Amino acid sequence: MFETRVCSSLERIFPDSEPQAIPCEGVMLRNELFCFQIACRCDEGVSVVPVISGGPENALSVRQVTLVPSELPAYPEPDMYYERTAPGLFPDPMLNIPSCGVPITGQSGWRSFFITIHSASGVPAGAYDLLISLRDAASGLEHARVSYVLHVLEKELPPQETLYTCWTYLDCIAEAHHVALWSEEFWTLAERYVAMAAEYGVNMMLTPLLTPPLETAIGQYRTTVQLVDVRLDNGEWDISFEKLDRYVEICLNAGMKKLEIAHLFSQWGARSAPQVVAQTETGLQRMFGWDTPSDDPRFTRFLTALLKAFKAHAQEKHYWEKCVFHVSDEPGWSDREAYERGKAIILEAIGPVEIMDALSDFSFYREGVVPTPVPAIDAIEPFARADVRPLWGYYCCCQTNLVSNRFFSMPLHRTRAMGLLMYVYDMQGFLHWGFNHYNAQQSQVRIDPFNCTDAIRAFPSGDAFSVYPAQDGPAPSLRLNAFAEGLQDERLLHLAEKKAGRENVLALIRSIYPAKISMTAYPRDGSFFADLRERLLKII
Repeated sequence: MFETRVCSSLERIFPDSEPQAIPCEGVMLRNELFCFQIACRCDEGVSVVPVISGGPENALSVRQVTLVPSELPAYPEPDMYYERTAPGLFPDPMLNIPSCGVPITGQSGWRSFFITIHSASGVPAGAYDLLISLRDAASGLEHARVSYVLHVLEKELPPQETLYTCWTYLDCIAEAHHVALWSEEFWTLAERYVAMAAEYGVNMMLTPLLTPPLETAIGQYRTTVQLVDVRLDNGEWDISFEKLDRYVEICLNAGMKKLEIAHLFSQWGARSAPQVVAQTETGLQRMFGWDTPSDDPRFTRFLTALLKAFKAHAQEKHYWEKCVFHVSDEPGWSDREAYERGKAIILEAIGPVEIMDALSDFSFYREGVVPTPVPAIDAIEPFARADVRPLWGYYCCCQTNLVSNRFFSMPLHRTRAMGLLMYVYDMQGFLHWGFNHYNAQQSQVRIDPFNCTDAIRAFPSGDAFSVYPAQDGPAPSLRLNAFAEGLQDERLLHLAEKKAGRENVLALIRSIYPAKISMTAYPRDGSFFADLRERLLKII
């Protein structure tokens, strides 16, 4: 017996789960990312290929949702709103369908196919009768057929105004795909990673002028990925920008609004210089690094020369106004002096620029140390009460109690809820550190993300990366998709606000969820989002 059910995009379909069927009908705006799943199981072993007809051309895709292991789905003592916290296999990667089909066996339980309708240019309005035929990969015989009616409205979502950065690591692209840095194979892959980030809502891209000093053990170094070529010639720094220009072009072509210049001093306090390599008379050498204090005059002279040259070049290439800068990631109060010294070097070299950094100590902002703070969402309340503008937030492995996050162990509607929270808090930006961090904690060793999803039992699975290194480029995850749907919720809320006003939209939210919404109190039922969408679509 072959059984199928149409399910929500917010349901994790485990082999031993009992999938919840939803109506086989949906409504989308022309430029939305619209998704649903088809869960299936079979008493006997078959290999299936899904074939879709009747949908909008060039806007349909179908992927298989596959299982990956997690030894650390959650830290000890999780709150009551986690989904599963025991180690095991979790559905997460969404991979292309191989020509040999997807095995569906009685022993494997429920599996699912993920259906996506999306077009950057917009799907033509109208009603579509989608027919999904699940056929035997060998014989072509049909095992099951699913019908789905899709109504595409003439309206479109407004552009995404909220900035969203999810850090992409160039070294992890090269190493996970086993290609040489700066080879044509690498650049093709980099373009695909940036394009997928953009497709799922990222519009601000980490740009490593120098190798990002992020998640790296003190005294150790990750693969050099600085996008500037540096030469030391008779005591003078000669800097060229060919690789940087190529990467910037990829980012801008993908629609990035901002270029986020990676941190110019070491993580956790700006006490050291980042890794810098240069060509010298004796070959390529590491010139600065952990053994270089951040106030070393030699490094100050180099950084000043680099930033001055970069500003002139970026102005000439017309992308200077898109640049924002980092000093050091997550500095503490004891690091204030080093942080302010680093900030001063940057401002002296290139004048007023936007400087932003992740930190959660409100006194840091109150004292004017960090012009644009990015607090963790479980520490955002003082910043929100002070009406900090722009108001940013982030989460990482530490935000575990009641708040939204993207761990395997959390229900997908908890991940999606961040979009609603961004609207309610009137946030202007969100940061996440792991688009594709395929390393163990502090980058001590590389990991295979299909076999290790928790940085070797360091971070809850789902924290360090949101895409997987498939054969031909990045493959999305259920969590990446859920967060993107949250970003769309925010855009839909803003569209309704233009028609009905913010107070009426907030009142509509309260009519579905009467309690006061905060970062730790928000809808815990996935049906809330279907209800909210239906009511918002009626408004617009």
